[in-house]
Amino acid sequence: MHNVNEPDSLCSPAAAVAATERATGVTGWQACELRSSRTAQSYLMRAADQEDRLLRFALEPALLEREIAALDQLPPGAIGLQLERHQPGTDGAGPAHALFGGSGRLAALGNKRIDVGTVARLCARLHDLPSLRPMRSFAVQEKPSILAVFQRVVENQRAYLLYREQDGLPQDMLALTLADLGRVVRRFVVAQEHHFLPHPRRTLCHGALDPTRLLRAGRELRLFGFEEARVGDAARDLALFAVAAKLDETTEDDLLDAYLDARAKSDDRFVHRYFAHKLLCVLERPVTRLLGLYRIKYQGAPVVGDVVEVLNQEMMTAIRELAAALTTLNDFLGRGRPLAPRDVASMGRLVAYEDYLLRGRNPVIGIEGAAYTQKTPVATELAARLEARYVNVGAWLRTGIQLAGAEPRAVGVEQVLAALAGHEVVLETVSEPPHYHVLVDGADVTDQLRTPELYQAQHRLLGEARVRAALAAPLRGLIRGACVVEAETLDQLLPDDARRFTLFAAPAVREKRQHEHAETLGRELPTLAPAPPPEGVDAIDTSHAPTPQLALDIIQRCLPADLRAEILVPDFTGRRPLFER
Repeated sequence: MHNVNEPDSLCSPAAAVAATERATGVTGWQACELRSSRTAQSYLMRAADQEDRLLRFALEPALLEREIAALDQLPPGAIGLQLERHQPGTDGAGPAHALFGGSGRLAALGNKRIDVGTVARLCARLHDLPSLRPMRSFAVQEKPSILAVFQRVVENQRAYLLYREQDGLPQDMLALTLADLGRVVRRFVVAQEHHFLPHPRRTLCHGALDPTRLLRAGRELRLFGFEEARVGDAARDLALFAVAAKLDETTEDDLLDAYLDARAKSDDRFVHRYFAHKLLCVLERPVTRLLGLYRIKYQGAPVVGDVVEVLNQEMMTAIRELAAALTTLNDFLGRGRPLAPRDVASMGRLVAYEDYLLRGRNPVIGIEGAAYTQKTPVATELAARLEARYVNVGAWLRTGIQLAGAEPRAVGVEQVLAALAGHEVVLETVSEPPHYHVLVDGADVTDQLRTPELYQAQHRLLGEARVRAALAAPLRGLIRGACVVEAETLDQLLPDDARRFTLFAAPAVREKRQHEHAETLGRELPTLAPAPPPEGVDAIDTSHAPTPQLALDIIQRCLPADLRAEILVPDFTGRRPLFER
């Protein structure tokens, strides 16, 4: 996760404001957010006044100058810059009503008013541009087929569901509903594809058109924010705008009439393609936002402010968009009932962000349990998610026994500690078994530590209370800040403020895991000692739950009770899906 302030490679807030004033001839801008084009890194700035709306500026300096120069060569109002301007003293918290204006029908959009006839003519002017030269540097080529767009939505949907599994979220009603929606929409898309054959003429499209991408500069209305610009089907541009603006039927008719009247070339199939794209956009918007949640969490997408607050805001928006999508598709299919955001929220979690809440508290978490109870996978998963130090007491002991140089079964705890004191021992977590690497003075010795003799010596030492008491002080010296400590038993080893979890599994499950491990090693392993289920609230059964879900369970238990109450929502997995499979 990166909270970016002001990289030198992109223009500063002052430069963005100055360039905007030169390009538009309007003063009073404040820089809040600089979003990336396809050829620039993402860059974000916080507004001096948090009540002002975001100013979005999607261009690095070279592209900025290129697009400003292009303004003089294109028809007035064809292409502008990605900005918003807040006018103090107007009603409401959003941009002033005066931001959009002109004659013709006005559609109320919250605090905004927009002349859809002007927007339609502006889009027609953009789509009729004879040359793609001004946008060639970052406009992508898109096949004008609704099946191609649908395939991209499906890929985003699958990626989101895979991230959910990686997060440890269960297969709840939300996951089932998203999968059902994809199947339902696919049938509609296949039925509409004939309207796209032969493929319509490709034009320069905005790619992300909505009311916030319109600028009133003087008496002209301009489009801006071309970081998603593409060469594709013009009908998709207009459909994106209609969905984002939530136009009613009358206003939508006005938009289409004005657009078709303004286009230089007639297109008999435009209306059919428009409504096909519009239905798909209803699903595409929330799916894209859902995937964006995990791009913030796992791919380091920059955010303005606290990441948990941003995730919360994005989740609330995604819930509203999902409710609208489900209601629209219910109406289209002639079944179901309108859904409110609270109905969607009750279906399940969109993203898990408990690990962010726990990171700032520097937790010390102990993971103990018998062999083959998933201690190491769970402990390393926890360390990775919490960005915590990982300490494996067994691996640490085996390293000392190996360094001592004597017969393993004859080595005592004093020799182990003396051997460890003379070397730098580092544990690194990895995703593949054995889930960690042991480095001694920079050399990887992981495989050398996995011999039966070393394991027997480790079990012998840790089984003695006297040895555990001797290990406590040096081990606590390794625990700095957030830390996850793993051992077969943690008696006498952890600080008083640490949280201790005991993992267990059914005997048959442990035997199966041991058998699989023996096949991997290519040798027989000793019979497992019985391990009765422990008692207590911090005992966790690992027989069937996947590792990410176990890690999330532990993180949730480590949070204060008031935070857990705010995060967790009812699980309605027993509900019947909205759509039949």
